[in-house]
Amino acid sequence: MDEPIIKLLYVTPEKLSISMRLQSALENLYQRGLLARFVIDEAHCVSQWGHDFRPDYTRLSELRSRYQKVTMMALTATATPRVQKDIQHQLKMPRPHIFTQSFNRVNLKYEVLPKKLKTIADDCAQWIITNYPRDAGIVYCLSRMECQTSADVLCRAGILALAYHAGLTDDKRDVVQGLWVNQKQCKVICATVAFGMGIDKPDVRFVIHASLPKSIEGFYQESGRAGRDGELSRCVLFYCYPDMHRIHRLIMSEGTRTTQQMHLSNLRSMVHFCENRTECRRSQLLAYFGEKYFDQSFCRENPSVACDNCCSKQKFIQRNVTKEVQILIQFLKEKTAVGRWGQSSTSRFTLNMLVDIFLGRTPYCYFLLTSSRELHCYFNLQVLMFCAIDCFLPVLHQSALWVYPGCKNARDQSSPVFGVGSSMSRHNVERLLRLLVLREIISEELVVVANQQTAAYCRPGPRATDLLCSQLQVDFEEGESTSASRRSRAGQNVAASGSVINSSVSEACFCELLEVCKRLGEKHRLKYYNVFTTSTLRRLSELRSCDQKTLLQVDGVTKDKLAKYGEYMLPVLQKFIPLEPPQEENNGWLDCQRSPQGRENTSEYFQASVQPSAKRRRMSFGWRGRGAGGSSRGWKKKATGRGNGTTWSQSARRGQGHRGRGQGHRGRGPRGTTKGYKEGQNGLGILSAPTPRRLLKH
Repeated sequence: MDEPIIKLLYVTPEKLSISMRLQSALENLYQRGLLARFVIDEAHCVSQWGHDFRPDYTRLSELRSRYQKVTMMALTATATPRVQKDIQHQLKMPRPHIFTQSFNRVNLKYEVLPKKLKTIADDCAQWIITNYPRDAGIVYCLSRMECQTSADVLCRAGILALAYHAGLTDDKRDVVQGLWVNQKQCKVICATVAFGMGIDKPDVRFVIHASLPKSIEGFYQESGRAGRDGELSRCVLFYCYPDMHRIHRLIMSEGTRTTQQMHLSNLRSMVHFCENRTECRRSQLLAYFGEKYFDQSFCRENPSVACDNCCSKQKFIQRNVTKEVQILIQFLKEKTAVGRWGQSSTSRFTLNMLVDIFLGRTPYCYFLLTSSRELHCYFNLQVLMFCAIDCFLPVLHQSALWVYPGCKNARDQSSPVFGVGSSMSRHNVERLLRLLVLREIISEELVVVANQQTAAYCRPGPRATDLLCSQLQVDFEEGESTSASRRSRAGQNVAASGSVINSSVSEACFCELLEVCKRLGEKHRLKYYNVFTTSTLRRLSELRSCDQKTLLQVDGVTKDKLAKYGEYMLPVLQKFIPLEPPQEENNGWLDCQRSPQGRENTSEYFQASVQPSAKRRRMSFGWRGRGAGGSSRGWKKKATGRGNGTTWSQSARRGQGHRGRGQGHRGRGPRGTTKGYKEGQNGLGILSAPTPRRLLKH
């Protein structure tokens, strides 16, 4: 038989499991000694502890039994130490050679920002416009509808965006992916988490998670699609705690109990990553993957890629809140206890209700049934409505979530737990209770209520008994108020966004070079970044030189590429070569009253006569003038006619002139005429900004 033409074959584990013809071909190649190696990519799918377990991957272990002389290699970029051990066991690799490198992506900046459920798409659009208005990026969403909604909002904001999800046909998905990869009519793609597999686009400048990822492995893999060219890129996660309930509900709707518990554990780790406001984000990620010796001074030494926690100036004080939490858990245990005959208690508390009780807040909303069978609704002691109880009960039954008491009754207010955390801010109490959920001291039970909405009711968790027996301590990092934190974070975001914006000349040069590469890519049927990578184009736009020796020192520029593409790239670089600055007097600035030829004069703006119909320019500053008689009058003095000093606002409204020394600069006078500044006078009556000489030359 002839030697096979195909040297490298890509196949899915599912195809390998069901295709007898493929198995027969592999057996034939093995018997002839032509089967060299099995390479298993995304090997974390083999392990049940992996975040993306697929059952057919486990059957790959049969390859070791059938083809014992063939070398096997397993590759993965997101495997914890536990998953790595399980991969070796599942694939029957008892003593493999293990090659690892650091999980630290040094050019990525990680940020967790607060999420507003109703305006998340608009917030994403505003963030993109502020930071990367012309660069490629990915916005990950949880559902198909959110993908389409986000894409529509971005398009209305002027951002070229398209949606990518399983609801589209195969042809449509291929078209969308091609437009985004080549940056044709699409800069940002709004996709579900499946997008990105097998795509190696190097110049993705940002990845935004508009919804909470299901695991840290998934977050690391998806955010890792940014900055593969080594340039600075940002990974932003918009987080709010209710997203956890949505994903929790999805997890409980499928799979076995074992897989559900595994996914819930991964979800808790992800929420803990978001809730942790004190530790470095990068350090948390690396510790999760087994790198426990990361030097946290990296963020201090590299502020451009420092995470939001390292950039934050918010101060935290560690407190031991074990006693307060014990009181809360004892209260929750009593209220939600199961009766003697197995009846469950009718008392149900959400996390927000427990926050109100812990803070000692009065009820938000409660109802009072009068003797005349009328139901009165009170909100913060103000009557909102009253109606007949017989008419209101059906509404009350259908809208169970609408009834929201801060405390169930007066007995809750007399309980020791009421107000036990009144010294803390609401934001810190919310963080504390979420920490208790993550540490399994409190567990949340999801209940589907009216309109298919999900409510999460709290009960004592598996570790609550250890806490009540004082076998478990609770330490909490209490931070400053939320308002101060937001102000600090807003200032940091502005500073960070300003640091990554290139100069206007370099940016214009880069854009033109990029367009040239796109045209060359179409001509030679290549991806535009295979002509020159975006990082190489950045270096060229900053260098802006046509010297061959200088260009060859740039990474990615070779003699072959210069010979092939130089005639297209050099004219652009020549266009933006910086000119030598002329020698200038007076420290590079001109005297406002001296023309370039040296004659005493003011600028042409004051020489030209302003038309009566032209609108006066309003100045943003004031200057004291001198009247015609040589006397100086203040701004506040009310006067009319020529030569009196008035406030600028009065001048604009009444059409009166603002005078300087002698015959000053005048607006429209009492007769409706306008005079410009006359030559030969003793100076300007207003302060003029200095004008650079180079602007006058060009």
